[in-house]
Amino acid sequence: MKKSLLIFVTGLMLINCRNSQKKENTSIEVKKTLDVPCPVTWQEYKPTSEELEFEVSNGIVTKKPNDSIIQQIRFGRVWFEMINSIELKNNGGKCYLKNYRTDGSLESEGYCTYFEHPVVDFTMEGSWKFYDCSGGLKEKVEFLNGNRVKN
Repeated sequence: MKKSLLIFVTGLMLINCRNSQKKENTSIEVKKTLDVPCPVTWQEYKPTSEELEFEVSNGIVTKKPNDSIIQQIRFGRVWFEMINSIELKNNGGKCYLKNYRTDGSLESEGYCTYFEHPVVDFTMEGSWKFYDCSGGLKEKVEFLNGNRVKN
């Protein structure tokens, strides 16, 4: 009787261990297949009344955290950064531009030239990186005079 009970208990333990291993593997697979949803775009973003009142009163805030970076802030969040901006002879400029999503994640980055403002009228130059909503590199693209170069 004791021997049968011992074999039965050992069998149950082995089955439970095997089942817990299956559950663990299943949960890992599910985590790998989940996509992180993208936040709303800047055009779709609905600011709170306090955010809207601040922006109407003060406009889009420009910050300069150091000598080489200029940030534009919308609704308390970094909208984009201009890094190492230089003026060009044609009254435009050139800089390394980082564009951010409404949740603060990086959307794209690369060199650009512009005339009035890097968000209004910029032309992509050189290598640009585009990121998915989970922050992973989605695509790296080369540009020449604003046109995508075939890879």
